[in-house]
This record gives sequence, structure tokens and C-alpha cells, in this order.
Amino acid sequence: MVVPEEVNPKCTTTESTKEETSALLTLNYELEKEANPIDILADTEIKDDILKTEQTEISQGNLIEIPIENGIETGIEILYTSMKLKNFPIKDSNISSYENEIEKISLNSTTIYIGETPIPNTNIKIIGFNKFKIIEFRTREFKFGISIKLENNTIIKDGDYFKYEIFSKLKNSRLLSVVELLKNFFSGHRLTFTLNDLAGDIFVENPIQSHKFGMIIESFEKYKNIESLLSVSKSKSFSETNLDFYTIHLFDLFLKGQKVLNSWINFRIENKNNIKAGNSLVFSKIHTLDFKGVNYNLKELIFIKDKVSEKDMTENNIVGYRKLVEIQLEEIKK
Repeated sequence: MVVPEEVNPKCTTTESTKEETSALLTLNYELEKEANPIDILADTEIKDDILKTEQTEISQGNLIEIPIENGIETGIEILYTSMKLKNFPIKDSNISSYENEIEKISLNSTTIYIGETPIPNTNIKIIGFNKFKIIEFRTREFKFGISIKLENNTIIKDGDYFKYEIFSKLKNSRLLSVVELLKNFFSGHRLTFTLNDLAGDIFVENPIQSHKFGMIIESFEKYKNIESLLSVSKSKSFSETNLDFYTIHLFDLFLKGQKVLNSWINFRIENKNNIKAGNSLVFSKIHTLDFKGVNYNLKELIFIKDKVSEKDMTENNIVGYRKLVEIQLEEIKK
């Protein structure tokens, strides 16, 4: 739970500000309809991958190892990258980069509530774009915005636009509080506040974003588990680590004895290795874990289960769609 810093902060909203806010929030056009996030996720065909402890037999005949290129990801890695979970700072937005801010007004600071949790000293702004408005809340640790409209002096959600950012260099306890708070907000806990005659009552349900913050909490637990298994005495806070979320996932599995897992992969590569029909392919990538006093390299080997066929070869490219793979994890001794 976020620890309050100020119980009853003074509201500095003036009558002039209230008039400007009311005018800014007045909409005289229809909002654009955004694609349903659930539909977007469904289109990626992301499915749970089956973990296995026993290694299946992979044909080693004519095996060609290829260092993995940017943009080539297994289904397991896509679970993270599709959520924009790479590393810190954590930020996301479904507002087009082509949208320009055309109006902005500050409502100054007050206490907002997400559910029953108070967040003191929250700066509030209204930002106008061409066809929608958002209200932005900002603290020293994070900021987030939601598309809104004014209805009977109450600011409510309107449309599905959002943006947020969790800043880096947060202590672990503060980070978990912030992540839990945003998870609750996107899970339907009401956000409320009052500013003189103006009120806020914002209700949002976004299962994808709620799940994403749950994944961040799980990744933090994996990070702490890695520290424990490697007996790391001093390390950076989770929000300061340079490890990406997928790397943390792999190290956690490997250190717990899970060295083989199944997934799928999509790829298109230039045929620089004179690959022919009948060859077997394996993509490889090195993941580095660098704590104080602990340096650990992990090699990820992604074996394509089917041999290259004539259908996979087009001009000078090798193309694979939803190819089943076996991922093997190996420690690289230093």
C-alpha cells in the first residue's frame, strides 16, 4: 500500500482555473473508436507454452547454428515483448505518436484515491488532443493518463486512451506499491478525487494491462529468487537492473533446474549460410547476468524441430511461421 505523505493537502484550484477546465473538457465531437485490446492480443495467437524437463531428440545432421537477429522471438519471449516488457522504465501508451497536444491546463496538487488507497501530493493536468482529452496524474514515482470527459462537474472515463510510466531507481518496496496500485486501477478499482466544485470518478477495466502489472510482480519475485539462488549479497534494485524481463525468466528457470522447454517461433532470415532443404536450424543467443561479484552467461539454443523444406525457401530468404521449437539452456563457463 502506498504510504501517505500528506493527509489533507491544500487545494490551489482557482475560479479561473475551474472555468478553463470546464471549457477544456467540453467535447463537441465524437470520439474515435479504438480497437479492443482483447482483440489485439487474440490476433497475436499467444498461447501458454508447455515446459518440459526431458530433452527430446533433435536431428544433428546438417545442423546450422545462426546467431539470433533482432525481431526473431519465440512464443515465450513474445509474452513479454507484446506487453512492452523489456526493461525499465516501464511505460506504455495507445495514443498515436502523430497526435499532438494542443491544450494543457494544470489543476495543481491534491490527494487522489485508487480504491481506498490515498495518493497524496498528486499533480493533475488536463491535456487536450485533436479529438479527445486525457487527465494525467503524476507523482515522484510514476505518472498515468486516461481519456475523459466532464459530466455534471464530474470527470469520468470516456474512450479507451491511456498512457503511463513507472520511473527508474525506485526502491523495491516503493516499486511494488506502485505496480500493485496501477494493477488495481486497471482492474476496476475506482479513482476518485475532489477539487473544490470539481470531482473525479474514473472507472477503468483493462484486463491486458492488469495482467501486465501482474507479470511485473512475478518478474520481481523471479529476480529476488535469482539473487537468493546465487547468494548475491548486494545488487541493484529491480527498477535499476539492466536485465530484460525475458532474460530474468530464463535465468529463473535454469537455476531451478528447468533447462528444456517447448515453444514456437516465427522468422524470416537472409540465407547467408547456404542453407538447403533438409538442413536443421538452431538459433542461438547469449544472456548475461551481471551482479556484483557474480558474472553468469547463459546460452539459449532454439532448435527448429522440422528440417528446412522447399516451401520454407523463398528467393534468398528462409521463412518459418509457427514452427515448433525446443529451447535448451546451457551455462557458459568462464
